[in-house]
Amino acid sequence: MLVEFGIIFLTLILTHFLLRKFVRRLILAQSFPGPPALPFIEIVKKYGNIIRIWLGPELNLLVSDPSFIETILGTNLLMDKAGEYQVLDPWLKEGLLVSSGEKWFKRRKIITPAFHFKILEQFLEIFDAQSSSLVRILNDLKDKDNVVLHEYVGMCALDILCGPPAIFILGNVQVAKRWQPEDLVQLLYDISEKYGATFRIWIGTELNIFTSDCKFIESVLNSNGLITKAHEYDYLRPWIHDGLLLSSGKKWHDRRKIITPAFHFKILEEYVRILNIQTNELVLSLQRSLDRDAFENKENVDLVEFIALCALDIIC
Repeated sequence: MLVEFGIIFLTLILTHFLLRKFVRRLILAQSFPGPPALPFIEIVKKYGNIIRIWLGPELNLLVSDPSFIETILGTNLLMDKAGEYQVLDPWLKEGLLVSSGEKWFKRRKIITPAFHFKILEQFLEIFDAQSSSLVRILNDLKDKDNVVLHEYVGMCALDILCGPPAIFILGNVQVAKRWQPEDLVQLLYDISEKYGATFRIWIGTELNIFTSDCKFIESVLNSNGLITKAHEYDYLRPWIHDGLLLSSGKKWHDRRKIITPAFHFKILEEYVRILNIQTNELVLSLQRSLDRDAFENKENVDLVEFIALCALDIIC
């Protein structure tokens, strides 16, 4: 008897909670003009630019008032995504588009510097050129009865992403193949001068983003979310397997936490003397090499060998 009474009591409490939430929604709905709970065409003309629509038991507010929309988009409180976003969860997981609350704030903060007005001003020329191209394309379609703008606007947005012109399938191979390996640094420098601190490069069908913006790099390196390794690391997997260098996510965090104490500043301080000795030895080795290369009329010195030997000597 006591169990049945408890079940009935819990059912009544749950029903009361759900009804109270629904009644509150009903009362809130009465504050806005709108049709009966069946939506019809031309309701905006009849009820104004802020109206309510009932889709079954779900209350929806349709807004076409710019000032009202600005208030909604400008608030930090209305962050929870609508139920329609749940269909994206299996695909996008809980990324910036689907997440909310503290998680959304942290991820949004990472990319905010990339969209600062001062940064975007340097790309006005690109915006203008690609927007003019979009207008010309749309002008050629003016005689058609219907035009789906989504495809054309999407292509324009992709073209606006700054970078050298991409060749279909080949990407930017047409640009890169003219350079020798030792000239790639100069190539990237020239592209950076032309397209800005952050630009894209197509290598075959793979999109690569290069950046020399210190704040952007700091945001990426400090992120706990951007720790998935690039495809280039896959070549090492048969050799070192899924260790600290190749792992990501929780496995990476757990293993990184194990070795972190070994690299604490206090521990490294006792090796400053060794670092100093071997660095001085590196400087002397480079000086001797420069003197020898000057005698042999060599123009370039490969630093990799010297720095690698210095690193091995520093390991005590």
